[in-house]
Amino acid sequence: MAPGLKIIAAMAVSSLVAAPYAAAAEPSISGYASPAGQTQQQIAIPTPPPAPTPPKVNRVAAKTETAPVVRAPAPQKPVQVAQPTAAKLPFTGLDLAMLAAAGCALMVMGFGIRQITRPEAS
Repeated sequence: MAPGLKIIAAMAVSSLVAAPYAAAAEPSISGYASPAGQTQQQIAIPTPPPAPTPPKVNRVAAKTETAPVVRAPAPQKPVQVAQPTAAKLPFTGLDLAMLAAAGCALMVMGFGIRQITRPEAS
């Protein structure tokens, strides 16, 4: 059997072995479907309650009686809104320095193999 034919036969057998596992896998759309693809919650800045309206004064009674003392509402604490922080990407675990080192090592090995397999000049 030719070497190329062996490789093609091995690929065909491996694809037949892997077919049931591929058919049993969930489609990736389920990870992006509802509710994951929708907004989970709405964030709103709380608004302060409206100022109270002054009480109505009976003008007839006000002439004979003293006017009621209207007290100003107690000062409310200012609402502190969280300041947005600088956006950062989450750490995915991929160390780029290790990836670059592995790439450099592969390049060095490739150049080494090229030098070893090069025919000597006569």
